[in-house]
Amino acid sequence: MNLSIEKILNDLSIKKDFRNVTNQYSDNWPYNKIAKENLRLYFTKMKELKPKFILIGEAPGYNGCRLTGIPFTSEFIIQDEIKNIRLFGINNGYRTRNTAMPQKEPTATIVWEFLNTVKMYPLLWNAFPFHPYKSGNKDSNRNGKDLTNDELEFGLYILRKIFEEFDIRKGMIVAVGRTSFNLLRRNGMDCSYIRHPSHGGKDEFIDGLEKLFCF
Repeated sequence: MNLSIEKILNDLSIKKDFRNVTNQYSDNWPYNKIAKENLRLYFTKMKELKPKFILIGEAPGYNGCRLTGIPFTSEFIIQDEIKNIRLFGINNGYRTRNTAMPQKEPTATIVWEFLNTVKMYPLLWNAFPFHPYKSGNKDSNRNGKDLTNDELEFGLYILRKIFEEFDIRKGMIVAVGRTSFNLLRRNGMDCSYIRHPSHGGKDEFIDGLEKLFCF
């Protein structure tokens, strides 16, 4: 057991006081055990892989990380093992609500199609670790620019713990979208910026990663 990873998981699971937010790791969420154990497995595997970069998005989507616990990752993605690095897969302990009906998410599909094509696997996280939704509709995604200062402050707290745990250094941080970029730069962190793949940003997202990673 990695005690530092367990501390991060505990900090995530006990935070419950944000409005219009689903904390997918807390016991208020019916699938919290799935999300929490998936994230534990993911962090443990990424410690082994020693990623060279971290991609930081804005916040979990309701059809992606809210269900799996892993940023930029849908149930459809998580069910199958990525053979060359032995990541994900039901046989490796990752879980979904119903293996016969895994949920897809457009952003997750774009991200993982690219990463699997170039066979490069950065650590994935978000500026805010929980799922923010529009008032009155839990099955929606609140715009990243509408995240509150308190939400971003907590996100920054978790980010710093992740940077320390995974030895994230200068030049290794890639902000996916303006919300994460502004948060990082505002707090004196050196990072690169690429367009978020949602809302028609697929081509710019891929182009940005190709330039950063020199493909």
